[in-house]
Amino acid sequence: MFHHPLEAMALKRIQGELVAIYEDPPAQCSAVPMEDMFHWQATIMEPKDSPYKGGVFFLKIHFSTYYPFQPPEISFLTRIYHLNINKNGGISLDILDTKWSPALTIPKVLLSVISLLCHPNPDDPVVPEIANVYHKDLKLYDKMALGYTRRYAIAISQLPQSEMEMETLALKRIQGELDAIYEDPPAQCSAVPMEDMFHWQATIMEPKDSPYEGGVFFLKIHFSTYYPFQPPEISFLTRIYHLNINKNGGISLDILDT
Repeated sequence: MFHHPLEAMALKRIQGELVAIYEDPPAQCSAVPMEDMFHWQATIMEPKDSPYKGGVFFLKIHFSTYYPFQPPEISFLTRIYHLNINKNGGISLDILDTKWSPALTIPKVLLSVISLLCHPNPDDPVVPEIANVYHKDLKLYDKMALGYTRRYAIAISQLPQSEMEMETLALKRIQGELDAIYEDPPAQCSAVPMEDMFHWQATIMEPKDSPYEGGVFFLKIHFSTYYPFQPPEISFLTRIYHLNINKNGGISLDILDT
């Protein structure tokens, strides 16, 4: 497939960042491509020392064909109460604007976003009413931020134990697997939640010693509320020629069957 020189340069850079993320995963965050390499989704896990602790936050990332000479567009998918993040998820952060440098990478940017969560910038607010609360009553600001985290982020510890016990059990198991992936990333693959913890996307990188070497393959994963007592539903998003994978991406694999 022909790519314009700028697009080819951007793709090469993005691919390099993806490999670097797999080889040296950043702390408290992750990012994977979606259905193409110019659209990613990121996850920020439990920002420490902040009212967002205990939450899991999802962000979308869009690279232009001028990347890395133009900054990526990054915004929150998860609702959040923060004076530097607007209601549409837009982030006011200098390195995503005038202070952008081609030397910056997605892990560095995500770590800067985590720092912004822990240390808001009152000199550059995008939500005046939230900035006003921050200046006048910091305890109220933290209380509001914590309330949003409990309501909109995936705060498993806040789920009522008496309700939907199977779902709670599944969530705890899924959260444990996500933590394990961050702590000890598997080789050549990764998986992160999408907009909720029951829907993930996985990436398989360059399967060695196969006709698929050099490829990047995307898969979707759906957990039922009966997980782990029922297997997850896993299918390929990327088209693939394989006798055990159908045209819809369905995988014939005994361990995924009941």
